[in-house]
Amino acid sequence: MNPHEPARPDTTPDSRTDTRAFIAKATQALTDHADQRWVEVAPRVLTGALRATRRSLPVRAHAPGGTVYVSEQVITAYLRDALDGHTPGTAVTAIRINIAGRDTFTGLLIELIVQYGTAILPAADRIRAQAAAVLVELLGPAATAIEVQTTHVHVSDVTVHNPQSAAPSDRPTSA
Repeated sequence: MNPHEPARPDTTPDSRTDTRAFIAKATQALTDHADQRWVEVAPRVLTGALRATRRSLPVRAHAPGGTVYVSEQVITAYLRDALDGHTPGTAVTAIRINIAGRDTFTGLLIELIVQYGTAILPAADRIRAQAAAVLVELLGPAATAIEVQTTHVHVSDVTVHNPQSAAPSDRPTSA
């Protein structure tokens, strides 16, 4: 429908009854359109999705009530959300959590793409500070002492374009 074409009365719901009839008609159209073989595909899709999940190591955190464990995937997701796109001229390409033993956080590696002309050291310092804030929030104050000594910010690429606009296939993946 274009702006000059009047709405057709049979497709525009005017009351509750018309709305229900409209929804029923749309539902029936979608049902009629569905391939009846989807039930054959569904178990394969579910099996594939279950196989695609990654195991995640627990990381010991200190909470007011005692020790808790946070998944390394959760830490990575929070870090990516806090870091990617918040420092101008940078984009996060990978985040690696270092764990000693079974559950002790020992450090962090953050890889970046940096736009040509961006001051790298101030950008890295800002990203380190943002990462420290996230780590303290997730793991407790003990993470700060570790973070200052062992969080490395590695520039893996330099681009003349905005690093945030790089196509996902052009950006290295997080480990």
